[in-house]
Amino acid sequence: MRLIKRQLIQKMLKSGDRNGSVAPGAGSTGAHVVMVTSAVPGEGKSFIALNLALTFAADDQFDVLLVDADAMRPNILKMLGLSADRGLSNLLLDPNLSLADVMLRDPIMKLSLLPAGGSVPSATDLYGGPRMKELVASLGRGRPNRIVILDSPPVLATTEPIVLAHVVDEVLLVVEANRTSHSVVQSALDLLEPCDNVNLVLNKSIASNGTEQFGSYYSSSSTGKGRTARPGVPPP
Repeated sequence: MRLIKRQLIQKMLKSGDRNGSVAPGAGSTGAHVVMVTSAVPGEGKSFIALNLALTFAADDQFDVLLVDADAMRPNILKMLGLSADRGLSNLLLDPNLSLADVMLRDPIMKLSLLPAGGSVPSATDLYGGPRMKELVASLGRGRPNRIVILDSPPVLATTEPIVLAHVVDEVLLVVEANRTSHSVVQSALDLLEPCDNVNLVLNKSIASNGTEQFGSYYSSSSTGKGRTARPGVPPP
């Protein structure tokens, strides 16, 4: 998760340089919006969205808002053991509601959560409407270091991610290792074409001994097992 976070920050900084502005986290005036999705259900996109939000929230530099934009199968509140009556859909449908009315916030972690809200006949029309664009544009006002992470439905299951791709800065497409075929991933990428910044995240992969990158840095001596690698000497 830290690697994904670091790469996103680097892309944000480059984007800020190209636009003649400073990226979020360094004094800009707008939020950086990242949509997390997958090609098909079950690839772990909600797991990635939640843990990425927690990783950003652990950094004092950022103010994080996690939005559950999966209207059909909202999962974020369930994963956290929370419940809420209102959320994103209610905010978009009722002009009298404000973000503060429906947002859950943990001030200690600097993490805010916008639940999915009540069910709607067509979330695609709702997310593709002007209210959604206004909402996304307003999320960073007064919060230059805000990171917004949208947990959206799978691309090949509904059209909602396609309309959301028009209002985000980055897309993380979660791909399940040894399950999702190349053709399925390519079909999802074709539909996400409105967004220029699509990043692939391989999930549920099993690292073999030949691909291990971090294990030799730490010792498992606290458990009485394992050996500490000496500098410059690979472990046996």
